[in-house]
This record gives sequence, C-alpha cells and structure tokens, in this order.
Amino acid sequence: MPPADTSQDAWDVARESWARLGPEGRLRAAFEASEFIRDVAREEIRARNPDYDEEKVARELFRRIYGAALFERVYCGRGESS
Repeated sequence: MPPADTSQDAWDVARESWARLGPEGRLRAAFEASEFIRDVAREEIRARNPDYDEEKVARELFRRIYGAALFERVYCGRGESS
C-alpha cells in the first residue's frame, strides 16, 4: 500500500527500483541518505550557532540524534551541559 501522497503507479516504480538495487545497494542508499541528513543537520546547527567550532557542532548533533540523557552521560565531567 503506497503512502497517502503517492499514486499506486509511482509506488510500484519506486518498489521496482529498490528491488533492482539489491541488498547491498539498498544498504548503501540508506547510509548515503543518513549522511545527507546529518550534513543538513550540521549546517542548521552552524546557522543557528555561528560561534560553534566543529567540536561543538559534533556534540550538538550527537545530542539531537541520541538525546539529552545519553549526551549528559557521555559528556558528564567535561564541563559540558545541554
């Protein structure tokens, strides 16, 4: 069943395309999409926090991905807070 905003024909084409990629191709596409989203998030963090260096950008990305509780556990004792 296609998503609400997708026609059945478009959904069939998408599913056929994914099937042609095979398992390795689908995994590679998933990793590439994940890295793309992380790059977009890093750019948004930099735009909102122009004074952040790359380490602070990485920490903020970690906090967003894994949550404040894990962020605090990982960075506790380093003088960092959320």
